[in-house]
Amino acid sequence: MTKNPNGTHVNVKLSEKHNRVLEQSKTHSKRTKRAEAQARLEHHLDLFGVNWEVPKNNR
Repeated sequence: MTKNPNGTHVNVKLSEKHNRVLEQSKTHSKRTKRAEAQARLEHHLDLFGVNWEVPKNNR
């Protein structure tokens, strides 16, 4: 796999609930919504890696 030095773009559809959380957290962190989403996704991927699965009770 080759690395893109410019990164990559991902589009996601959020529920209203998760959009509200993202809006509140970006205001709290003083980041843009895009920067907040990027920081949260990168943190999740660093923390859980490739083996994370949705808990069965949350599907």
